[in-house]
Amino acid sequence: MENRQKIARNVKIFALIGLTLGLLGFTPMIGLYFSLVSSILFIIVFYKLKVHAGAKNLFSNLFSIIGINLAFLMPVFLILHAKGMIGNEYMIVLITACMIFDYLLSYKFVKNIFYEIARVTHQKYFIKAFKLFFIGLLIFIVGMGLSLGNLEMKVINLGFVPIGGNIDFKSISILAVASILLCVGVIFSLVSFIYHALAWLNFESFDEEKKEKNYTTTTQGLKLIKIIMISNLSLNFILNIGLWVDFKFIFNGLNFLSNSMQIVNITGICLFYTLSFISVMLLCKKIRSYKMLLFFISWMVFGCIGSYVIPLFDYFTSLYGFFLCSALFLILSITSAFFFFKELVKISGMKIFFVVFSFLFICGFYVWFQPIADILIDRFLRFSDSGYLLDFFSLSDLVESYPVVLIDLINCIYIILSIVAWSRLKIKIMPKA
Repeated sequence: MENRQKIARNVKIFALIGLTLGLLGFTPMIGLYFSLVSSILFIIVFYKLKVHAGAKNLFSNLFSIIGINLAFLMPVFLILHAKGMIGNEYMIVLITACMIFDYLLSYKFVKNIFYEIARVTHQKYFIKAFKLFFIGLLIFIVGMGLSLGNLEMKVINLGFVPIGGNIDFKSISILAVASILLCVGVIFSLVSFIYHALAWLNFESFDEEKKEKNYTTTTQGLKLIKIIMISNLSLNFILNIGLWVDFKFIFNGLNFLSNSMQIVNITGICLFYTLSFISVMLLCKKIRSYKMLLFFISWMVFGCIGSYVIPLFDYFTSLYGFFLCSALFLILSITSAFFFFKELVKISGMKIFFVVFSFLFICGFYVWFQPIADILIDRFLRFSDSGYLLDFFSLSDLVESYPVVLIDLINCIYIILSIVAWSRLKIKIMPKA
């Protein structure tokens, strides 16, 4: 029994690490390596589920999916490498059609994998994750097809102007629909990821019998803590959206408003740290333990040093030295944050806080890696044939802004998940002996 419990725990750890690395697969230039390691980890998970939990159909369904993907990817590569055989206006349509047919044919086998894992782990969240994943990815593929089908559009500032110089309302409408579909697809996929992570977090044993909870929960006395933290996170979210939209564009040429935005940003950061400290301190006072407050202070201090103090010093003339010190404080900050969220899960029993931490970790990694990504993307656009092609279709600016947009997106998801988690905060009450 202990051996099976240990195996189940190892499967859970491998799956959660694989999920996190899969999300890091969107890292510019090196994401492929994260995705490869994530795939290897999930193959190990499948093997352990097959041997120790009786999930015998996982590999047969996986190999069927790989075979279907290869069967449809080969024509796509042939289309991409064809020289003058097929017009560009048909090429995108054929690629999108191949991807949709490939995805629809893979539906049954992907479903079998998720349902098989749900059966042996007794976690129904896997079924919800599959449904959301299927819908989200299908919508995303359609949106991407519509977007790529309009590559002749030239992107100028915030408007879309065709090569000919006249505004094409039809093309703008298609791109607007494509953008909506892409956003909806991303949202569905992210919610699927959250359900997937929660399913593995809730997984404890291959045995169907669940351990009875020997505690109750209460929300009594948490109202003020929730109000402070949720208001604080909401303010931070609004501030992030405001900086992303960039209010300076709205008031172009008014320098005093530009300086005011910097003041608002600094004030918002200070207010965020202050209110967060007050909320966590009140929570620690409620549970009569200040260990979590110590982890929180360490997290904030190391994070501030890495983000705001190190860039101010002039002696970091070496790029290597700067990245090394930034990496050190990132590790210290993330480690402190992990122990903070671990204590939070311990007192509340809410494993969604681990999902919140995973997005915090990914966002921190992306922020640290952004300068490296900018250098790699700049070299890619300057010296590769694909870079010249992207420049021809006016997509260079979009590729250059990809790391910043990715950081903002992950950060917004982190804040939204934090708001949801804190709004449902409760505290364990252990029975008296």
